Amino acid sequence: MSLEPLNKREEIIQRAFKIFYDGGFHATGVDTLLADSGISKRTLYKYFRSKEELIAAIVEHYQNLLFQDVSKEMVKRSSDPKEQILYLFDQKREEFEAKNYNGCFAVNAKLEFEGKDKQIEAACKTLYEKLEEFVAALCTQAKCKQPKKVARQIMILFEGAVVLGQMHRDPSIPETAKKLARELLRETVEASR
Repeated sequence: MSLEPLNKREEIIQRAFKIFYDGGFHATGVDTLLADSGISKRTLYKYFRSKEELIAAIVEHYQNLLFQDVSKEMVKRSSDPKEQILYLFDQKREEFEAKNYNGCFAVNAKLEFEGKDKQIEAACKTLYEKLEEFVAALCTQAKCKQPKKVARQIMILFEGAVVLGQMHRDPSIPETAKKLARELLRETVEASR
């Protein structure tokens, strides 16, 4: 069975995702992005009117990867919604243990383009709203009291773990946040009984 080749738009997104994730957004110019790719500037601009439009599309691509990969792994590891929530912290710890301190692509984009590009900011906001809704649905399944409030608290712990772990290059930070999230889940599930 042969795999369908990527369409040119997807090829550009996947290539740019890796290059921007490794090199940063402002530090990576269009020439660097296209070097040795066989993709011309004309082709790039056929699909994306600007570098910023490309970055917004990559944030959406990142969102799809995140939800596809994370939800698949969550289900594989446990059927318990509380453990599925806690897997988010495990996943980040595993990334840091593998020396991947690039952090969250969307957070990086949001920080670099804060107040500079509404399309990128909107894509980043959408990703985190969907992630919080996803966690809230798991909190509901876990029978947490006030699942939306608990989801927001878990997101604060998770994002704090991502940023501090990245800043300090310390894989133990997500584990510390996970312990706090576990305690929060335990308290809110008990309170709902």
